[in-house]
Amino acid sequence: MAAKTKVGFALGQSAPFIAVQPPPIIAKRDPTEADNQVAIGQLWLNNTESPFVLSIWDGETWGAI
Repeated sequence: MAAKTKVGFALGQSAPFIAVQPPPIIAKRDPTEADNQVAIGQLWLNNTESPFVLSIWDGETWGAI
């Protein structure tokens, strides 16, 4: 299953539209390379481990934070 998210836009006070990152993906697994249909900077939280594992998409690979 590939996650699909994209950057949204919101009305800004000093600009007509501002980019807004999507909320973190919360899943019971780590992301795989198949989960690549996401915006750069997308956060992924694996909540099955303690402490939780947080990963970020850099456009090519997932990296743990």
